[in-house]
Order: sequence, then C-alpha cells, then structure tokens
Amino acid sequence: MSFDKDSALWLQKIKTIDLPKGNSYILVKNFESMFALYFKINSIPRYLLIDRNGKVFNINAPRPSKPELKKNLDKLLAN
Repeated sequence: MSFDKDSALWLQKIKTIDLPKGNSYILVKNFESMFALYFKINSIPRYLLIDRNGKVFNINAPRPSKPELKKNLDKLLAN
C-alpha cells in the first residue's frame, strides 16, 4: 500500500523494483482512505498481520526487524 501523493512517482517506483501493478495499491485519499480509517492508520510505515482467512491477527504488528515479529508469526501459523 502506498500513500504517495503523486501516482506517477508511485508507478515509476513499482517499475523500478519490478513489482507487478496488481501487487501494489495507491491510496489516493491517504490517511482519509477507507483502508486507513478502517485500520486506524495515522502514520507510516505500519505493519498488519492478516491470517489466511482474511481476519486481522495484529493491527499493529512489529517491524520486520523486531524479534517479536517471529513470535507473532509462529502464533499465526500455529492456528
């Protein structure tokens, strides 16, 4: 998800990192988008963990560099 204000820059960036368009989304209303409001996102970066059934497991997951993330993932995969 991207909160970029300039969609052209966003498209350029996903080409640079070779990310297919269908795997990245721009939220043109930024923090006022339905996605941001639903998940109460008021700053970025923000990490969410969602289980295989689409249920939110952790609305404020640890950064990938934090050791707590492994605990969250282990718990998530055990279910």
